[in-house]
Amino acid sequence: MNNTGIRRILLSITIALLSGCGKQKESDVETQPEYVEHQQQKTTEESEIENILNMPSIETWADGTVQVEIRNQNEYIAWIRQAKNYNTCIRLVMEMMETDVTVYLDEILKYGNFKYLTIKNGGIVSVKDRIALNLDSMEEILFDRICSINGDLIGELPEYAVIENKQYSLCQIGDEYEVKLFDQSGNVVYSMMYPKQPWIGEVAENVLEIGVSTGSPSRYTFYFDKTSGKSSMVYFNPILIGDRYVGYMENEKLIITDLFQEELNLEIARDFSPAVNPVTNIEMLDSKTLRLHYYRGENFIEAQEDISIQERIKNE
Repeated sequence: MNNTGIRRILLSITIALLSGCGKQKESDVETQPEYVEHQQQKTTEESEIENILNMPSIETWADGTVQVEIRNQNEYIAWIRQAKNYNTCIRLVMEMMETDVTVYLDEILKYGNFKYLTIKNGGIVSVKDRIALNLDSMEEILFDRICSINGDLIGELPEYAVIENKQYSLCQIGDEYEVKLFDQSGNVVYSMMYPKQPWIGEVAENVLEIGVSTGSPSRYTFYFDKTSGKSSMVYFNPILIGDRYVGYMENEKLIITDLFQEELNLEIARDFSPAVNPVTNIEMLDSKTLRLHYYRGENFIEAQEDISIQERIKNE
């Protein structure tokens, strides 16, 4: 064989090697024990890293309480993955941070390390595997202001389980906030989505105030009677007077009415200063007398005046 033929053979071998023909098949490599073990270790490490990144805020107390703040579904999953490590804690408090994250009772109680469970301030309570639901070690279960609970699950809860019904829920859904109000039978009587987080508070016996700010000093507020299930009109920048009346500006006049506009409706015209809120405060001196504090005229002169509710009603 001459030199030209030898060079051709060597060139063919080189091309074959460079094209991968001389390599071991990837499918063969993937079945080797060393490769499988490496991939399993890599998956475990990635899972641990993901778990750490999504870890919720966790606090433990000397009395055996562990409190977890859950803000999203990933944080809930991260908590569940290491809940078994808290085997010396007997009380679990899950603060749902006004979110609609779904939590599963069978996962939370899987290891039997808690005797007392509280889920509060949001969350949707459900169950994945009813057969696996372990309530043997439980002594107390409290659901406080949760968003909702799986209807079928309610019938399976023990007698000591308490669903605290404050007749409202506030849950974050995406970038918005959902407010629901319930009557005393648990029926939804009001549901609304808000672009900003509203506030909800009890301002009188069985009366809730629900409000949202649209930027200082603008806010919209309405009131909810938990007994009757009735909602008031929406007030702009209202001033709550005692626990029964409200004052607000409309067409440069001060309107004073009871919360649900059933007893009183007064219009007070004065030389109010040109401001969004010229009335700074309204005091309830007694059951028949109000004291107004406001700014008067273009120069914002402070003024004070007592108004008789009884006389105003008669004049009406």
